[in-house]
Amino acid sequence: MVEQPVGLHGESPPRNRNPGRITRVFARLLRNRRLAHAYLFVGSDEYGRKETGLLISRLLLCDKPVFSGEDVGPCGECVHCRKFDHGTHPDFCLVEPSGAMIKVDQVRDLQREVSFQPLEAKRRICLISDSNRLNPEAANALLKTLEEPPDRTCFLLTADSISVMLPTVVSRCHMVRCEILPLRVVLDEPALKAGCPAESRVFLAGVSDGVLSKASRLLDLGVLGVRDRFMAFLGRSLCDAVVSLFSLSKELSQDAEHVRLALCVIRSAVRDMLIVCGRENRDRTRPSDEYPDDLLVNPGYKDIFLELSRTVSYEDLVSYAIHLESVERLLERNVNRELLMESVLSFWVRKTGCASRPPSSP
Repeated sequence: MVEQPVGLHGESPPRNRNPGRITRVFARLLRNRRLAHAYLFVGSDEYGRKETGLLISRLLLCDKPVFSGEDVGPCGECVHCRKFDHGTHPDFCLVEPSGAMIKVDQVRDLQREVSFQPLEAKRRICLISDSNRLNPEAANALLKTLEEPPDRTCFLLTADSISVMLPTVVSRCHMVRCEILPLRVVLDEPALKAGCPAESRVFLAGVSDGVLSKASRLLDLGVLGVRDRFMAFLGRSLCDAVVSLFSLSKELSQDAEHVRLALCVIRSAVRDMLIVCGRENRDRTRPSDEYPDDLLVNPGYKDIFLELSRTVSYEDLVSYAIHLESVERLLERNVNRELLMESVLSFWVRKTGCASRPPSSP
């Protein structure tokens, strides 16, 4: 059987919120009954592509879609929307890479599924995530289906690039460029507002690059707690920082996911530091309280960045950013995670003595 998404693989179901260009285009196609048999969503961000594919899948299965006004998209209330949200819709098929690639057996399972008429909805929707990772045999098998598409079936493919895809597969699909949500949309998202103060939402919007599902996923994984611990480390005195370096390295390297969260937080701090150091280098007379908060991903920690900018150079930060990229590559090669985190955190002790404050009282 083709995989069915249980709870959308842990992601929040797409909601009717500030519908973008793509949602409106598909609503218009659906209303005018001009839906094609295959679409290819191309975008550089994994979560943006998948969220778009899921949202359009839900729209095309919906029994009472909204075609006008601010709530263009799936109704969210019909039986099809509810089943889709719970990952139990019989007419939705999801194919994702098994390991590094999508294999031919997965495509053959999909072909068996689409050989039957839809069970409940007006059409069957097949979402093939990361279709650029179809192996050659799987791509050729899919091509045969796209050349002779089954009745009442719509294929939605996602890819970060078409450069490695079989050209004949690309030519059988209508290409759609995925858009990134404006940061204000992420900031105003009700699910984020419910559990986050404004400064934390600014951080989530910044590190997610305007991809709402990525922001929600980072929040669920505990990225705000990781940020709190790292920023507390930056604010320590030299003596306290040396003592806490090894315990924090161990805490942030429990598994690969923790390391990735830590790198996400640290990259955001480096970005803000580069802004602060860049301005300091150009204008040494600029008062610290005049730095515009809206330039920073971590505006609540501006004072720490300004303090650190007195002892770390712009060039140091650029070199450190390159080191962070190499750490991420080494993480994929199963290099000792704790040693990687020690190398990442020791920079701040070695270069800055953290915030160079007096040791804290016991």
